[in-house]
Amino acid sequence: MRKSAMLVAAVVALGLAGCRSSWKRDGSFQPMVEAPRIGAPCTSVAAGTAPAVSRVMPGDTLIGNLRPGQCQCFHFEGVAYTLLDLDLEVACGDGAPPTLAITDPDGRPLDAPVKASKGGLSAAGIVLRKTGTYSGKLCREACGEEQMYRFSYAMRLAGQDDRRMFLTPESDEKVSFVATRGANCVLRIRPEHACSVTPKVVMVKGPDGLRALAIENQLQGACPPRVLLDRGATRTLTFIAPQPGRYTVHLAAEEGTEGDATAHVAVFPPRSPERKLFHDGRDCSGDACPPPLAQAPAAPSPAPYVFAPSGSPMPPPPPPPAEDCPDCRPPMAAAASYVR
Repeated sequence: MRKSAMLVAAVVALGLAGCRSSWKRDGSFQPMVEAPRIGAPCTSVAAGTAPAVSRVMPGDTLIGNLRPGQCQCFHFEGVAYTLLDLDLEVACGDGAPPTLAITDPDGRPLDAPVKASKGGLSAAGIVLRKTGTYSGKLCREACGEEQMYRFSYAMRLAGQDDRRMFLTPESDEKVSFVATRGANCVLRIRPEHACSVTPKVVMVKGPDGLRALAIENQLQGACPPRVLLDRGATRTLTFIAPQPGRYTVHLAAEEGTEGDATAHVAVFPPRSPERKLFHDGRDCSGDACPPPLAQAPAAPSPAPYVFAPSGSPMPPPPPPPAEDCPDCRPPMAAAASYVR
């Protein structure tokens, strides 16, 4: 009996730790997610392998501690023409919340209308102009107590209106839309009148200009692309976006048919694994990307040399003693990162 119970427990544990992918009722796609392990990075179809201490995905929560005078950096993937929502919860105590600066993939500051409150920072509806890796930098004031923070963000795709077109076999009508990596993209082309036109999907170009539906360009573990002819000569294209960016679908009509049709696009973002990631506490105070809410102080000019009567140079006078800062604490060793 005891051996049987142990065997059942082992089978259950194996089933829980396995990878799987499936379609959801709401149209979204569940990416394959590797079960998290202590001390190892997480892997998913949507983002690939990334350091768990600094790189986050939509829906993840990054948890960390900021010492007085410390800055910590993190990174996330953004897609052009999507809307960014972010939230930073801080246990401030009596101190001010940290400053937050975000730079785009080109290193330029992101114009983000961040709202500051006693509980942290938040922003909604920030339009991203570039596709790539965005960097965030949190900085703590020099004095005060250590602060714990929880950072999370979400990306929303702007809705797209239906497009009406007239299709012939010689047509090259284009329908363009933006998708995140791993998103479920559905395009339906419905004829306006019965027995008129049968739409045809000629080609789908990805953000890199290559054929997005080619076998070699598909994500590992994702469902293969499908082009179906439904009732009423409605053509439906379904595929998983292999990379973030803008996709362009080229449309025409089957031989011997022509007429008006309406194209409807629906993009369902991938479901987030909703991981909890712990920052390792590494300091990035010397990196670029100064906080936007407080300008970095200008570097003091060097003190002039004072010459002795004999003409030999003397070193500059010592700087004045720093002000007392009773709340400052000595640096703490960075804790080992792990994923819960």
